[in-house]
Amino acid sequence: MLNTSLFSDSLQNSEYTDDSLLAGSMGHCICQHLISQLYNEQLNTDRTFDIVAAVFDRLSSSSSSLTNTSIGTGLSGFTSVMAYLVEQNVFDETILEQLTDIDQIIFKGAKLQANLGHTDFLFGCSGPLSYFFNQKADTANTEYINGILSALISGFKKKQITQQRIIEPNRAFSHINLGVAHGITGTALVLCKAVADNRVEQKDQIWDLLDQTSKYLQSQIAFSEQSIFPIKIDKTNARPTYSATQSWSYGDFGVLCLLYQFAAIFDDNVLYGQCNELFEIAAKNLVKNKCDQMEIGLRHGLAGQVLLLQKVSAISKNISCEELTKRQFSLFLEKYKEINPYESPFVFEANLGAAAIKLNARLTAKEVSWTKIFLM
Repeated sequence: MLNTSLFSDSLQNSEYTDDSLLAGSMGHCICQHLISQLYNEQLNTDRTFDIVAAVFDRLSSSSSSLTNTSIGTGLSGFTSVMAYLVEQNVFDETILEQLTDIDQIIFKGAKLQANLGHTDFLFGCSGPLSYFFNQKADTANTEYINGILSALISGFKKKQITQQRIIEPNRAFSHINLGVAHGITGTALVLCKAVADNRVEQKDQIWDLLDQTSKYLQSQIAFSEQSIFPIKIDKTNARPTYSATQSWSYGDFGVLCLLYQFAAIFDDNVLYGQCNELFEIAAKNLVKNKCDQMEIGLRHGLAGQVLLLQKVSAISKNISCEELTKRQFSLFLEKYKEINPYESPFVFEANLGAAAIKLNARLTAKEVSWTKIFLM
């Protein structure tokens, strides 16, 4: 049983120099708010206020660690958490006016990353793009969304490493990554938002990209001993690398999450059926390869795997997926007993994110909407 009072005190008394989402104060912010939602205690709300105020102070004095625009370690991670807290009525919407200049910096940085061919979700332009998609439509974010998309589409045209026009997450890398965090899947999940958003002007090009990406991913199905899909493919010799690990960051369940999304937006019943068959194989591989021994964390561990399976269950309506999600969540709870949640370092991509997943189970869907920051 997580002692939330002790946990909150431990967070409050911990020392950190990072303001990022993955490894710093923004992860602390999410957890303090989740505790306040559970018990409606003003103390945790006050602690959330204190964290945010301190970050604004460091930004004003140029002493914050938020020196890039990425969602993982930069400014769009901060603004994403702020938007979540506004949505939760922790802050009034007027605080968003203080983010206007930051949003402009994020836009310029994300557009630069797109021009460089660096689109990965955590550290490239797709994370900031997702942040703008999650905001209420206005003139500024409509401009930002279309500006980033134009640069992103142009970047895909500059250098193609296959015969198909696919989403290439890191043009400078020696391989194509298929994962959520740094690969095709993460960027494509963001672009799936684009085709359903009335602010987007270049939908035809995006539909084409998504269609070609779907075909490319389906062509990578290989049924290796470790996994169905490779985690990466060498650009020079097209050699695939496989891994039995199934995390939020990479693995079969992330690719299947995207393919289920494609089946929905393209209204493709054949692909939907194929996804169900592939899911059964992936679930069996999970048991066969003894993946239950993985770490507890959010980015590379069981917490993130559970979060991803919850998303796949919601999209697919697959009973087998729902059953596996329950099983893995029970395993997660057992593994959680093995860690000391009150011990530093409190890092959201690791044990702190696991605490958030544990707290989520006792809250409503609206209260845990921080998960959309991670495309879930």
